[in-house]
Amino acid sequence: MKKIITLVTAIVAWAGAYNASADTWTVANKKQFEEAWKALAANTRANCDTIFIAPENEDMTLGGNSNFGTDACPGAGKVVVIGIPNEFDIKPVLQVGFNFPTTDGLSLIFENLNLQYRTGASASSGQIFYWNKTLANVDSIIFRNCEITNIPRSLYRSVPPDGEVAAGICQYFEMSGCTVHYNCTSAGNNWPIIYFGQAPVEVVIKNNTFYDMPYTRDILQIAYINLEATMAKECNINFYHNTVLVASGNPSGDADRGYDIIDVDKYLASGSTVNVYNNLILYPDYRDELNVATTVEPRLVAGTGMAVNARYNVIEGYRPFSTGIPTDGNWTSADTTNNFTMADAELNWDDFLNRQKKSFLLARSEKVYTLGKAINEDEYWTLTEEDTCIGNPNLYVAELPREVTVSIKVEGSKSAGYTLNPQKETYLTNDKIIVTADLHNQHNKFLGWNDGETELSRQITIAGDIDLTAKFEEDPYALLWDSFKDYTAKTLKLPVESDHTSEGLAAGSYSQKVWRDGSYVDTASCQSRVLGDKTAKDTVYNRSVSYFLALCRTALDSAKVEECEKAESFTSVTENARPLTPAECGGDHSAYHQISFSTKGLTGVTIYTKHLFEARAYKKTNVEWSTNGTEFNPLASFEIDSVAAGIWVHNEVTLPQTAEGQDMVYVRWIGDPTAPIVGPGMGGTDKSATPQSRKYHTYHFIADIMVCANETGGKPVFERTPDPEPEPGAVENVAADVLVIAQSGNTVTLTNAAAATAELYNTVGARIAAVPVIDGTATLTLPAHGAYIVKAGKAGRIVVY
Repeated sequence: MKKIITLVTAIVAWAGAYNASADTWTVANKKQFEEAWKALAANTRANCDTIFIAPENEDMTLGGNSNFGTDACPGAGKVVVIGIPNEFDIKPVLQVGFNFPTTDGLSLIFENLNLQYRTGASASSGQIFYWNKTLANVDSIIFRNCEITNIPRSLYRSVPPDGEVAAGICQYFEMSGCTVHYNCTSAGNNWPIIYFGQAPVEVVIKNNTFYDMPYTRDILQIAYINLEATMAKECNINFYHNTVLVASGNPSGDADRGYDIIDVDKYLASGSTVNVYNNLILYPDYRDELNVATTVEPRLVAGTGMAVNARYNVIEGYRPFSTGIPTDGNWTSADTTNNFTMADAELNWDDFLNRQKKSFLLARSEKVYTLGKAINEDEYWTLTEEDTCIGNPNLYVAELPREVTVSIKVEGSKSAGYTLNPQKETYLTNDKIIVTADLHNQHNKFLGWNDGETELSRQITIAGDIDLTAKFEEDPYALLWDSFKDYTAKTLKLPVESDHTSEGLAAGSYSQKVWRDGSYVDTASCQSRVLGDKTAKDTVYNRSVSYFLALCRTALDSAKVEECEKAESFTSVTENARPLTPAECGGDHSAYHQISFSTKGLTGVTIYTKHLFEARAYKKTNVEWSTNGTEFNPLASFEIDSVAAGIWVHNEVTLPQTAEGQDMVYVRWIGDPTAPIVGPGMGGTDKSATPQSRKYHTYHFIADIMVCANETGGKPVFERTPDPEPEPGAVENVAADVLVIAQSGNTVTLTNAAAATAELYNTVGARIAAVPVIDGTATLTLPAHGAYIVKAGKAGRIVVY
């Protein structure tokens, strides 16, 4: 047949040159990707848009899965999605499901990505790219250099509308340089990987590796479509230089068939061609849950009405090509000469590096490296006399690497650890890894590695077995709560035991009490924050305090607070706040944090904590202790002011001698309702609270709780390095008649400003916005609830929303 002109040249032009309708996004997380993708729903055929994916997460994920309905997917235009791999060539993970509307000339190009179904292979059904009874007219669908994994059913599936007379068309489909594995893992999801419910015109599947798909029905199948419309389109399917090691069961239950590599059934027009060249197609010799036995050998190419050219393949465990001809029809022609068994190719299973650990590397010295014949793609995929490899060329190496053991240990600390990237089941010589010692929230001093290196983080090119020990000197705590490993979590079941304890000391419990319906009760979960610690040195922002609990909102009676504020002419300025009595608050206490632990054998018990106050909080926090958890004694108190909002502050208290030697001691931090409220009022009420509370009202976070003491035997008490003094002159709180700041909700208005620009900063010093000052006046909008710094020149003030 005449070769159909490929679209590759046009695709290259799309990626390299953008017209006036082109947009480009670089996304780092799930939200950004969803915003960019949904913007494509308005595409027309003139659009050529690109999304670059560069995850902010160390695990190279976007931080969650995305599901897009037909209203949130493009129906036309050209969309290119390109992943930016990390330094280890690990591709960004995109967990997604796309449900496309009827499309007209749509082109999709996905490169350098780890594509997964949004809820994984264990879902009862699912495909990543899906036209569900919508007409799929597409110019091109391309997957290049992708890892395609964790899918219940198909990567690509199109189902035409019921009763559709015309068939959808796929002008060009390409899968090249991809690794396809861990799909169709359930017997109930025996689906093809590529499932055309439309008429394909040109298909190129090359340089891929397929494995671990125990119930795959086919690698490529055509079904559903209107035969009359399909027969008007000649199709050219090219399957070459692939390594296929798929052991699939009999998915359909038919006695005469296993799975197929290619099944076109009766849907190809006369003059269509299927070319199968230079493939390594082997039924694996091992059995596990991902490589199952079958009662009948699988087929290679099944269908009728087309020419089949299948040459220079190494085939083991499959039925001959001729068995793919249905009984009710024939191939128009067939050339299946010069195919080989493993014995012909002098290939043994043990020639692979480690097939059972999914390492299918082969040495270039093997006979199969030159047993094939090169393909002239521009001349109708004809074979030349030039020798080439059989199977995926990317799996051949000059010399097979050696498997090595990588052992990393920690010495001198119970809380310190390490990170090893990338995480792999098998490490080989010449692999590159980065090992980083983890100080665990600054509770350890790093002393160096056992081989003399002193850098916290080191990159290693593996030459042989690795045995490294990270040496630490740890803070001498008795108990430590910091839940460092859980920093990405948003809720936490209570109570929580301490993360770390000294030798012989039982773990304590960590519970949160909340005023509700006239009594204090335990919560089932609590709120968390991930924020930086401005007082911690040499730490990365957002990682120094990784997990912490929040006191629930103070149970203030909204109506009484509003009445009080009105009587006092409250102007949303912190200095205007005044103490509120319990009667005005409508309750006796705020919620509180509590820890409990034994002090047997301990003296000089000191407790160190970090505190963060957001929105409205009591200016004063009381620390109390008890031996029975019900009757509490005052221990200490500390106060904050407006400049502390949004900044972590340290606190330490020492238990009295009467609290030593006890079976159990309870310590709690509780807001003082007779102290002033820090921060302005918030609109709205939480009507589900009892009594009602103001929305976003009184958040107090507590983190990094450390109990230190002298143990029997004279272990020294930990002494914390004092917090550094705040930098002078960062903000000058000036008198109200010099710079006047008024606030209404999230809108802040500055008047009498003696500067050309008004600026908005968050509490870690990053500028969020800047607006011009006109006639001494400027208006700023606060983006979300929290504390901010408003500045005009050197004059400024803390505002809280």
